[in-house]
Amino acid sequence: MLAQYRDLLGARHLDVGPGTAWFLKHTRSGSRVDITLMDLNPNSLETASARIASLHPKTITADVLEELPGSVAVYDSIGVNYLFHCLPGTWDDKGAALDHLAPHLDDDGVLFGSTILGSGVEHNALGRRLMRFYNRVGIFHNSDDDVAGLQRALEARFREVRVDVVGRVAMFSARGATA
Repeated sequence: MLAQYRDLLGARHLDVGPGTAWFLKHTRSGSRVDITLMDLNPNSLETASARIASLHPKTITADVLEELPGSVAVYDSIGVNYLFHCLPGTWDDKGAALDHLAPHLDDDGVLFGSTILGSGVEHNALGRRLMRFYNRVGIFHNSDDDVAGLQRALEARFREVRVDVVGRVAMFSARGATA
């Protein structure tokens, strides 16, 4: 995942659901990157912003499943690392996030990220228990998330799509938004 950030991070970057911004902190991008962080939770934004304070990130509090506010600009890259398995619904429902983000990509821009798959991959005993628990309490919403659904959701919105499964995680990138 760190390699994705190092290889695909653009000069104008939006990170959606940035967590603690660990990946952004470790890209060694320096001050040449204009970073915007977006999350539904202002506490998460505060934590992520503090971690990369030297990069002077902008923040936007918004729900990626809803129309995005006017303050969302156009970016060279959009990162959605470990986001989709936390969004409710099927791949059709989660596709709304892609519909809202795609118009904010520059013509040559790239959307990239990763997600934990719940279906079509083998989880060990501990992993199965954690997945059941996280899905039951609403932390995850990925019981039916499979790589084919992710591929379809991306291909419906982008011309160039790459999806690789590493263990139980799908890592992906997409270019050429069709919307």
